[in-house]
Amino acid sequence: MDISSERIDDIPVIVEWLVKMGIAKCIDQKLKKPQGNHKGMSYGQLSVLLLTYIITQSDHRLCAVESWVKAHRRPVVGIA
Repeated sequence: MDISSERIDDIPVIVEWLVKMGIAKCIDQKLKKPQGNHKGMSYGQLSVLLLTYIITQSDHRLCAVESWVKAHRRPVVGIA
């Protein structure tokens, strides 16, 4: 039996709040799509990530975001 737990504190709540606000959709509609070789998240998805970091950490420095993401990264269950 494989048991996993999911955070139920600030990060999932903030992400869901930003998704329901349509932040990513608005940004993706206004900005040009990344160039053809771009792989990964859209600008809107990246903005949700950055805003979540800023809100939870009270820090707007980009240099600390990568290590924060690595510390909080969890595989998404049910998505291939």
